[in-house]
Amino acid sequence: MRRRSVVRRWTVAALFVLACGRREPPPSAVRTSAATPPADKYETPKDTHVDDLALAAGTVAVQLLGPEGEPVTHETVFLAQASDNPQLDVTARTDAAGRATLAAPTWIGSTVRVVSNRGEAEFFTDAFPIPARGGVRVVLHSYPSSRDIWAALVVFQSIVLVEADGDDVRVTHALTGYNFARVAWLADERWPLGQGASGFEASIFTSTSISLKEARGDAAFSGTIAPGKHDFEMTWRLPKRGRTTSLRIAMPPHLAAARVLTYAGTGTRLEVAGFPEATAASRPRGPVLMTERKLRKDDPPLREIDLRIVALTGAPALR
Repeated sequence: MRRRSVVRRWTVAALFVLACGRREPPPSAVRTSAATPPADKYETPKDTHVDDLALAAGTVAVQLLGPEGEPVTHETVFLAQASDNPQLDVTARTDAAGRATLAAPTWIGSTVRVVSNRGEAEFFTDAFPIPARGGVRVVLHSYPSSRDIWAALVVFQSIVLVEADGDDVRVTHALTGYNFARVAWLADERWPLGQGASGFEASIFTSTSISLKEARGDAAFSGTIAPGKHDFEMTWRLPKRGRTTSLRIAMPPHLAAARVLTYAGTGTRLEVAGFPEATAASRPRGPVLMTERKLRKDDPPLREIDLRIVALTGAPALR
């Protein structure tokens, strides 16, 4: 269940300032290539899909473009059904103008995406239906990619909610990743969940080729972080031990800002190492204690949050 009512987001402009103000990368991470992001914020172009009665029934006409609107030529595009087990048997290659035609009359009425691989990266549109009459014109953007996070100007914000859930501690970790560059980041991260973790669930609220799943006690995060904004959320449970709950929550790289919350009950106290003193706040699902921190350019990377909660409780409606 999504629990967005207890959190609010920072502005994109503030995060961009934090990202650009971070300390310089180590010399080994510097790249002198076309993949190096510019100092200005990149405005991510929109992918689109529009019905067109002039097209033959079941036709998807694709325009594949690069980060500056240039045609991406001689690349394969294909249709994928918007399902857990998609068919991938309708393919075509773009021409010298970056155009391709996908003929799928047998897929009329199906909900699909247009997908393109560029190197190791994968890009796709939002899901759309193939109409019974006419076809669909699609514009999809693809980008060069790098496994070097410094080549893609990626920053994260993190919001952690800790609450009691019966005999367990329930952790909800909401992440928003912003890629301000013209280069996609090929993520491959592992974040420990803590001893005794169970019931891991993840949701991805963005059209991007990302995997977020549990793997041997870690959250395994991998895939393509394209330019733009991407939201993820994961929840898991940990054993509740006594009146005081002490946790260490792993953070993503290039963390620009973090917020920690817990519901406020009788005697509840929240302490987070290196964060300001927690303050009371009101949320639709009940009063909370909250603390937040925005990293400065001279701060060391924050890859773990160490928190302590006395008299942990749950949302009032669930007590």
